[in-house]
Amino acid sequence: MPRENIADQLVAKIVSVSEQATDKDRELVAEWKAKAVASAGNPVQAWVDMTPVCAALLFIEANQYNRDWDAPYTGRIASVMLAGYWRNHSPQGYSLFNDGTPADGRHRLGGQAVSGITVIVSMTFGVDKEIAGVIDNGKIRKPPDIAALAGVADADDKMAVLNGIWTYEKKAKMPVGVIKGNTPEIVREIQDNDALLTRALEIGRLSIQDISGAWIKEKDAAKLAGVLLKHGWPEDQVIDTLDSLQRAEFPGDNHPLAVAYRYISDHRKPLDVIEKENERGVLVKALLMSLTRQTVTPRGKAEIVMGEKHAPVPTYPAPPPPRGFAD
Repeated sequence: MPRENIADQLVAKIVSVSEQATDKDRELVAEWKAKAVASAGNPVQAWVDMTPVCAALLFIEANQYNRDWDAPYTGRIASVMLAGYWRNHSPQGYSLFNDGTPADGRHRLGGQAVSGITVIVSMTFGVDKEIAGVIDNGKIRKPPDIAALAGVADADDKMAVLNGIWTYEKKAKMPVGVIKGNTPEIVREIQDNDALLTRALEIGRLSIQDISGAWIKEKDAAKLAGVLLKHGWPEDQVIDTLDSLQRAEFPGDNHPLAVAYRYISDHRKPLDVIEKENERGVLVKALLMSLTRQTVTPRGKAEIVMGEKHAPVPTYPAPPPPRGFAD
């Protein structure tokens, strides 16, 4: 659908919502504006119940002079709100200039009007117009930006971990189930996996504590933790594994993790090139093997190395080896 048609349809919807405003709705918006004017030179903040009708009234006024409105972006926000993934008390709220006009948030205001939901948000009253150039300047936001607006902490870092998980799953020929570019769906994935991603980041940070020259960087450690946690690995085992790798301490020279460690170390730059997602394939293969074998023979070592090109399905626990299989 042409961009113009999307914009026209969204505006028509928002206008129809605004026309449902009661005298009480209009009085409330007028009170907010009066408070903004009274707060000139000394801005104040408060939590407000932003209803779809009030959002529509403010959107119409804001959009009269904000010409860089991105209609599809408003539509994406509305989709996320309709799916129930918007959170109350997000630190990213709305603002009114010291003359009572809306200062920012028109995309969220429009999304609220279209979605029909009410959210409790922070409102800043009495913002000086001199800062207009540095707030809500029309930048097109990505999924983690929208997730952050909806109340997700460390959304950029969590998006990076989620991308690491998806990259691994794709390499292991597993169904990812998320369409690239589908912003509402990606935002929902960030929110649905919020606890797991939070813990993966914590484990990544923990893995480098008191380690000089950690073998796996914090962000890469978080991605490996994310892959393992998502696929059922016990948290304690994930932490212990990363600790062993960071410290290069293994039960024996032929332990699967020791073999993987040496192979990756030998193939990192500048000696060779091994991509980070390929490193994860080798490490997951070694971990899976360590569940049934504490030492590996040359044949087992070759299996571990194959994890670079053929990432194994990381599900815990590992399936038993075929009957009669031996190194």
